[in-house]
Amino acid sequence: MKITYTHFLSEEKAFERLKLLLNEVVKENNKLIHYLDEKIKNNVIEFNFFIKKLFIEGKSEIKSRDINIYIKIPFYLFFLKIKLKKIIRKKLSQILWYDKAKEYQLKNNLKKS
Repeated sequence: MKITYTHFLSEEKAFERLKLLLNEVVKENNKLIHYLDEKIKNNVIEFNFFIKKLFIEGKSEIKSRDINIYIKIPFYLFFLKIKLKKIIRKKLSQILWYDKAKEYQLKNNLKKS
């Protein structure tokens, strides 16, 4: 499963917020997701966790204006794939939205000038 989210932050700022993402997701969904483990290498976060006693692994990275999250989920867990994708996209928008809205507003103000 791949999740791509476009941001308007600097890569450093987006990466700092990305580091918060999985911890927030686990904290808010602790009945579903357990035992998060993360390893940071350069601009890539490798992670793994358990969903209902099933081992899930993936990685997240920032490339220019996109945050890419790759998660290996077996096909037979399709229903979990959809739920996890919604949870992660919602948290991404919460973590990055304020600056995204601020950037949009700034661009519109510059166009009017």
